[in-house]
Amino acid sequence: MKVAMITGSYPPMRCGVGDYTYQIIKGIRDSQTEVHIFTSAEAKLNGKENFFHSVVKSWSIWPTISLARRVQREQPDIVHIQYPTIGYGYNLGPQILSIFLRMLGLKIVTTIHEFQQANVLRKISLLPFFIWSNVLIFTSEEERVAVINSLPWLRKKLNSASYVIPVGSNIPATTHMGSSTKGSCLASFFGL
Repeated sequence: MKVAMITGSYPPMRCGVGDYTYQIIKGIRDSQTEVHIFTSAEAKLNGKENFFHSVVKSWSIWPTISLARRVQREQPDIVHIQYPTIGYGYNLGPQILSIFLRMLGLKIVTTIHEFQQANVLRKISLLPFFIWSNVLIFTSEEERVAVINSLPWLRKKLNSASYVIPVGSNIPATTHMGSSTKGSCLASFFGL
């Protein structure tokens, strides 16, 4: 199977959804599924991996139309869009991208993050994903129910073509925790 993953943010960019996407891709690649990542130009991997395409300079409408053609050339079985990310900014390109990809005959899966925290305009901007995606993924049952309650006319689709995949830790597991001394301090960073 071949998957095209679309994300506005990817390490080393600072974004919790980008970090989450990195972990998902790591797991998918371990399962021998071919994954192509399409992301913002500022995201970089070490080396010149042929599966990594940090090509999007702007997530506005015109560049994402061009991206749709590039994704189509990879002939993926599934296109998986992660939304929102910091890298997308306030652009509507990802929404337009989902429409064009479906018009090109591709199967779209969209993971919706943070619906309940979104303002009214952001929630309205999600409509293309809700309408054009073949499958929707939510990060909690509460998020899925909030969408159903906000858009009852989509209840049938959301009941038959949506899934909950809880967000796991983006922090790599370690077997060595180090030693703790009295008065020591531990600092953490969670992507925002």
